[in-house]
Amino acid sequence: MSEIKILHVSDVHIYGPDVKINNFTSADNLLVSMAKYLSSHCKGETIKRVNQAIINHASDVDYIVITGDLISCPTDFSLEAAEKFVKGGRLIHAKLDITLQPLPLDKLIIAPGNHDTYDRSGVYSAPTNGNFEEFFSQHEFPHFKIDCDRKVGFLIADFNLEYASDASAVTPGASLGQGKVYKCRIKELERHIREIRRQCVDIRHLILVSHYPPLYNYALTDWGLNLLKEETLLSFLEENKVGVVLAGHSHNSRKYSIRDGNVHVLCAGAAGVFPNACMHKITINLPKTGNITSGTIGIKHLNWNKYKSDFSD
Repeated sequence: MSEIKILHVSDVHIYGPDVKINNFTSADNLLVSMAKYLSSHCKGETIKRVNQAIINHASDVDYIVITGDLISCPTDFSLEAAEKFVKGGRLIHAKLDITLQPLPLDKLIIAPGNHDTYDRSGVYSAPTNGNFEEFFSQHEFPHFKIDCDRKVGFLIADFNLEYASDASAVTPGASLGQGKVYKCRIKELERHIREIRRQCVDIRHLILVSHYPPLYNYALTDWGLNLLKEETLLSFLEENKVGVVLAGHSHNSRKYSIRDGNVHVLCAGAAGVFPNACMHKITINLPKTGNITSGTIGIKHLNWNKYKSDFSD
């Protein structure tokens, strides 16, 4: 039985000083509290902390998977910071002057989150296409990745809203935290599976990388952060024998199984929300026959340790 080791990072939420929270009134208590919460996210020297922590643990794993919300809002600063967070470089802005180390791109898999696809005009503006892809193109980070040696295929999903009007939540702003499983997205994933099997005919295991966790719990629904039309995704996972879903969005570390225990969902928490920042180091034992089971998945929780200035178990 072979194994695959993954550093699972989610919800870094790089927060730029040029984000203007200017569309709130005193009546929008929920939005005001969310705005204050966002402002505590990854900024300044904290960006370097998370970048360095990923570098510190990279040599121990086969892949680094970032499941969305690398930034809080795609402003010019945040996009530049995200690009250098991934590709390395010196980041200078006002009093900030830090140098970030390049992540090993051959190991890296990134899926976009809802915050990555807001437009540039404000924290809770309508989602739009283009900003995330401007810095993280499909050419650099393709929508699937194949490990023929381990016979594993990764599918990278984008279930972000295409239009603000597609949201069903009635809470202003919070509705833009919803995702939706569009049929066209499922067809894309099906095409990617066919291509994976064409390139590696004896592929045994499929892993979905998505910002949104399916069937998380009612709390996400209550906050307007749930995945719409998720039954379509559940059918896709079952029909195509996708055994593992790596996700984020909830800012909580969770592992649970769905579809009669055949699909295992792993949520990594939030790597950029201090002081409770965390990430996961995952080991999956890959059976030669049959499905991945819950018992073959090991998770080491790496929590922020201010005394070591690193994430450790």
